[in-house]
Amino acid sequence: MSFNELNTVEYFIIHRLTGVNLNAVQSGVVAEDPVEYDTVAWKYVQSELLQRNIEDVLLEKELTEALCRLNPEISAQPERAEEVIHKLRSSILCAQCVFICNRRQRGIYLGSPHSFGILDALETGR
Repeated sequence: MSFNELNTVEYFIIHRLTGVNLNAVQSGVVAEDPVEYDTVAWKYVQSELLQRNIEDVLLEKELTEALCRLNPEISAQPERAEEVIHKLRSSILCAQCVFICNRRQRGIYLGSPHSFGILDALETGR
């Protein structure tokens, strides 16, 4: 097996949080080790089973439900969840812009001389 970001970083994080070892798949069966973090339980869901577009960062339906469950004020007025989600979306976009600006200011390529095309795509959405 060759090493790449997927099987060394992402799979490691998934394994540490959920116990699901995606590097140990045999005949389509995934190895799972029990993991306990006090009262927090992480659950791994395959990307194909998430009800979202690939470019969506937030699972808004689940996020809205969790905000209502965790915050009595939002539970009393569920439309307030949109205020929180709007701020989260803004933070994500702001972080993306900071990343783009830092890369451009430093003239740092992301692996190849053509990588600025990636940054242009992030800026323009194309």
